[in-house]
Parts: sequence; C-alpha cells; structure tokens
Amino acid sequence: MDVPAGDIARQIRRAYNRLGYPPSGAEAAEYGPHNRSTLDHRHDTDTSWNDVLIAAGVPTAREVILTDLRARYADRYEWDGDRIRVKSYEIEDATGISAQRVGRVLTAIAEGDCPQPDDLTIERDQTARHWMWIVCDGGGESA
Repeated sequence: MDVPAGDIARQIRRAYNRLGYPPSGAEAAEYGPHNRSTLDHRHDTDTSWNDVLIAAGVPTAREVILTDLRARYADRYEWDGDRIRVKSYEIEDATGISAQRVGRVLTAIAEGDCPQPDDLTIERDQTARHWMWIVCDGGGESA
C-alpha cells in the first residue's frame, strides 16, 4: 500500500509541533530519519524518506551539512591552497548533527553514492589518526 508523501508530511509536522515547531535545521535533519517509528510510518510504502522530508519542508542532513561546508569554504578558515580540511566533529559542533552521521553523509558524497554539489568537491583523506574531509572548489551534479 502506497502512502502519499503529503500524509506522512502531516505526521512529521505534528511530531515537530510536539517538539516545538519550527525546529532548527539541524534538529529537523537529525530528528526525521532517526525516529521513523514515532511518526507512524507504514513500512510497506514506496515513498522515499527524502521525498517525505522535502514534502514536509524539512532540510535533509545533507543540506544542513553542505550549508555548513559552504560557509567554511567561503571564510577559508584553514587554507591549504584552494582547499580546506574539515573533520566530522567540527561539523557536529556547528550543526548538532552527530559526527557519525556527518561521516556517513560525506562518505556517500565522496564515494559517488550521492551526487557532488554544484559548487564544491568533497574528498576523503586520512592523517595518521583521523579521517578528514577535503573541500575544494568545483562540483558535480545538483545539490
């Protein structure tokens, strides 16, 4: 049985009303995908969660993370030529989205499972002890 995205979007809005609407972008992005059971989502639906979040007007974690990366790149906090280096925990501190989730989102982008944003290129790099993200000018498909 297919449940219309609009019906699920109304459930999400009701859930946000219980939290205090409107939530911040980070709260919205963190809340929706991790608390599906509280939204009475039917598991046999063909509606993707991305479509549901868009219908509800909720920014996805990817959108929140990319917004933070764009701001960091524009300010050029840490210069390495035309690239900046960012660690997941720094994005967690700025957005409130867990570092593990940030890592999953950016890994999907860097490995090609998700399209690169138009204005940035995101790559994965590693130091002796930490994974980090390299952000440089450029990009791929639409964000």
